[in-house]
Parts: sequence; C-alpha cells; structure tokens
Amino acid sequence: ITATGPVVSNRMRGALSAERIIPLIRQARQDDAISALVLRINTPGGSSFASELIRQELELLQLSGKPVVVSMSNVAASGGYWIAATTDHIVAEPTTITGSIGVFGIVPTFEDSLAAIGIATDGVGTTPLSQADPLAGLTPAMTQLLQNNVEITYEQFLNLVARGRDMSVEQVDEVAQGRVWLGDRALELGLIDQLGGQQDAISMAAELAGISNYSIRQMRTPLSAREMLLQELFGEENSLIPEHPLLNHLGAAWRQLAALEDPAHTYALCEGCLDFLGY
Repeated sequence: ITATGPVVSNRMRGALSAERIIPLIRQARQDDAISALVLRINTPGGSSFASELIRQELELLQLSGKPVVVSMSNVAASGGYWIAATTDHIVAEPTTITGSIGVFGIVPTFEDSLAAIGIATDGVGTTPLSQADPLAGLTPAMTQLLQNNVEITYEQFLNLVARGRDMSVEQVDEVAQGRVWLGDRALELGLIDQLGGQQDAISMAAELAGISNYSIRQMRTPLSAREMLLQELFGEENSLIPEHPLLNHLGAAWRQLAALEDPAHTYALCEGCLDFLGY
C-alpha cells in the first residue's frame, strides 16, 4: 500500500487519507491470500487523530498474525512516523527525512482581521468554554484546554514510539521534541531498523511471514467519478487546464490549508517537510 501526502481523516486529492487507507489495510487483514503488508510512506505528517486511526488498523493486522513492514520514501516524519511507530520493521533510505516526533495545535481566529475593517462580534455564554468562536478569538480557558490536549497527545506519541521501538519514554524524548533526522542517523538512534529501499522492505516482509515463494499485489482504492473528473481537470499529466505558476501556488496553498482538518485541532506535522514535498 502506498501512503503519500499530508495525513488527513477524509478523502482529499493528493493526501494520505485515513478514509481511503484504512479499508485497504482491513482488506489485507481479511484476505487469507495475503501473508504480510509493506506500507510505503511518503508524508510530512498531519492530523494526529487520522494518524492514530491508521496506526490502530495496522496493529489489528499485526495481531491477526500478519507482519507489517514500513518502507520510508523521501519523507516519513511526524504523523508518518506515528503511523510507523508500532510496526514490525522500519526500512528507510539513508537520505529519508524522518523523526519529527512532536505535536502542536492550530485554531485559526480572525478577530484582529475583522477589527481592522470595523467588524466585531459579541455574545453571552454559560461557561468560559462555550465561546470557541473563530471570529471572536479564544478565551484563556479554551487556550489552556488546547494546550493540555497538545501535551497529552505528545505524551501519547512518546509512549507509542517507546513501545514500538523497545525504548524508554525518556530515551524517546531525547530524540523527539519535533527534531528531524536523516535515515542513517535515525538508524543510529534506534528509530528505524534498516537502511534500504522498497525491495528490501518486501524481502523483510516475506522473511517475517516465513515465506519464500510469493507475488506482490499493489492495493489501491478505486477513484470515484468526482475524483476522476478532478484528476482530468487538474492532474499534473494530461491536464485539461493549462499550467500556470499562480494556479500552482494557489493549489499548493489550498492543499496546506485543507490538510488542517483534525477534529481536535492537534497535529503531528513536520512543517519544514511540506516544502520538500511541494505542499
């Protein structure tokens, strides 16, 4: 299974969608003809909620007796590493950007922008937490609640990595805190198991499954009619609309904004990696 783009919950063109990936992982678990799974990851991360949903589905596959091996491409950071953290084996290229074990929260508000053009909002709430209005800003209580959520999610991230990599939470925290590492350094730090490419990951999956005679199946979700139309209109190849630098810039900006759809406004996202992947 190939997992590319920012991690989001819902289907989004060019994204690593939990809604799209989870049924494929479930299919691999329920299909007796499938002995192991290789997940090829190329993502800067994204929604912590969506990352955890995907990781849980991978763990169910492992509990069914089928090994899961992650093959890291150019980038497998933050939410991408979250997804990989408890798999059986992680293979990365020497130049793969990985790690970025960190969490932050974003809630866009527009009170200052509106004030600049003379618009204000008002109202009465029953509690300090009843007014999470993007037009009026966040109350101190809501800000603290969001900060607490970030800290709890970061602690969850550390514990997942510690469990998956057979390390203590303190050891993980020493190499975490949002810092990124190249693949060869990640190997030294114990964040991955092996340097290599996708074929190395496939060979390891077969070894862990105890098989020597096997074939490879590429699992993909069929595109909906809407997605096929959008691909025809805006796809990089055979696009029906002429390529324009401004359209490309606006498209990249929109993909970044659309990726910020976590229901808890909490993200495991390597911001520096976004530019590397063209988002």
